[in-house]
Amino acid sequence: MNPRLQCLTLVCVGLSVSYWKGFAQTTSQAIEERRIPPEGKGYQLFRVAGMASSRSGDVYIAASDVQTIYQFSESGKLIRHIGRSGSGPGEFRLPSFVGLKDDSLWIFDYALARISLFTPQGELARTIPLAHSGNGFLMGDGTIAITPLVGYARDINRPSMLRVQRYTPDGRFLNDMLAQRYVVRGIRFIRNGGLIVGEQPFDDYALFALSPIGDGMVVVVREVRSGAGEKTFTITRIAAGGDTVYSKRYPYTPQRLSSALVDTKVASLMGGTPEGRPTLRSDIQAAIFRPAHLPTITAVQFGLDGSIWLRREEPADSSVRWTILSATGLYTRDISLPSIVWPYSVRGSGFWGVRYDPDGVPVVVHFRLH
Repeated sequence: MNPRLQCLTLVCVGLSVSYWKGFAQTTSQAIEERRIPPEGKGYQLFRVAGMASSRSGDVYIAASDVQTIYQFSESGKLIRHIGRSGSGPGEFRLPSFVGLKDDSLWIFDYALARISLFTPQGELARTIPLAHSGNGFLMGDGTIAITPLVGYARDINRPSMLRVQRYTPDGRFLNDMLAQRYVVRGIRFIRNGGLIVGEQPFDDYALFALSPIGDGMVVVVREVRSGAGEKTFTITRIAAGGDTVYSKRYPYTPQRLSSALVDTKVASLMGGTPEGRPTLRSDIQAAIFRPAHLPTITAVQFGLDGSIWLRREEPADSSVRWTILSATGLYTRDISLPSIVWPYSVRGSGFWGVRYDPDGVPVVVHFRLH
């Protein structure tokens, strides 16, 4: 799961322009090495909410449909279950984010608004309730970062404040890692008598991600600007204390927003409603935000080595390009992944991800970059 919100602007300190025009851009392929089927002896993975991998190669998977965490070996063998359904200590209602701090496993439960820490043997070590509502992340120094929630039904087109805040485990406020005004540009329409609200499919709000090792965050400003002039996006690396590590601007070539891609999104938002409902189709078409061109970045992920993975324009075909930057923001390479694959835990030249089958069932796969 990746939190994504939009900003009007982001004030960057020490902005520099980083070009990879002129560098030999290389495109790597992700080769599937092994997979964990969605169901096996002692487990089922029909809804994967989060994933993390250890230095030893073990992978931890949050299965939100059965409210537990599964620990698998590097070869895909089930080692143990961690936690169970419930509201008591060491239990889960909706496990959402998974991470590792040293040898301890931590899990954020959205429904219970708390972080649970477990020993390498899967025993509960500590429970940390959040200081206020939001999504919780355990930082490398033991503090807690809380990212905001978006209320599409409540906040569409209303100015608000995007704040990523850091607290001590006992709830004392430390600092804002990020504080910026933003506007929620959501989509809202009536389908089958019910109100449907959500994020715009082609929105260009700022994206952010927290480091899996807990040393800060990255913010991607990708606002689509019409008119002449070079088009750029900005990446800002922010330390846990709120200081800017670097801020760099990258040029890109705009890709046209095709009518075919818009039609694909409209059909998805119709949710299987019969084609005989032309009013619904026209309502959705009128409600969709259409920028001058496709947002050049559609998602951001962190690697365990500090690398930054940027999901590029979302085409109408079956593959999508990811651009990988080093921990210092330098271009490394591009990779091509099927659009149904989502990388979760990136370590070196390999990563654990999820490949969704045509029915939306997740298959956990380990890939190696080639």
